[in-house]
Amino acid sequence: MTVLGATPPASAAEGSALSVAILYQDGPTKLWARQLCERVTRIVGQDGFRATWWKMSDLTEPGVLAGAVSMAIRADVLVVALHASQDLPLAFYVWAEAWMPHRLAAAGSLLALIDLPDQPSSQSDRAREYLHAIAQQARLDFLVEERKLPSDLAELGRETDADRFSAPPPPPSMTRRSLALTPKLSRAE
Repeated sequence: MTVLGATPPASAAEGSALSVAILYQDGPTKLWARQLCERVTRIVGQDGFRATWWKMSDLTEPGVLAGAVSMAIRADVLVVALHASQDLPLAFYVWAEAWMPHRLAAAGSLLALIDLPDQPSSQSDRAREYLHAIAQQARLDFLVEERKLPSDLAELGRETDADRFSAPPPPPSMTRRSLALTPKLSRAE
C-alpha cells in the first residue's frame, strides 16, 4: 500500500489502522482531501484507515486546537489541504509549532495538497517551503500534490453547518473534565 508513492508507516504494515490527521482550509480543499481518503480507503479497506478532520479556521478554539495538536503528534500521516493564493491563518502556525517538537511516531508523512493560483506567485512557493520545513523538522516524508482546483469544486465543496459540526469525537487523551473546561477557557479570553 502506498499513499502517493510513500511507504506506509510501521503501524499500517503491522495490521493496525493507518492514522491520518487532515487539516483543510475550506469546503473545496476538504472535498479534495476527502477524494484522497476515498482512494486510500479503497486500497487499505475501511478498517485499515482512521482519519480525523480539522478546519484551519476552527483552530482558534482552544479545544479544537488541543485536539488537532494531539492528533498531529500521533498520526502516521498528516494531510494539509490549502489554497496557495491565500495567506494561512495565524492559528495554523500555532498548530504546526505546537506538535512538531513532540512527534511520537518514528516514521510518517506530511502530504500537502496545494491548490495553485491562476498566476504563479511567491505565495504558493512560501506555503510549499513552509510545509517542507515542517516535515524536515518533524522527520516526516514530504509529499506534495499540486493542482488548480476546478471552479465548480467550490460549489460542490461548500460546507454546511452539519458538515462542520459532525466532527469526530475528541481524542482519547482529552478527558471529560478537560472537555468541560474548554468552554470556560474560551470565555475567559
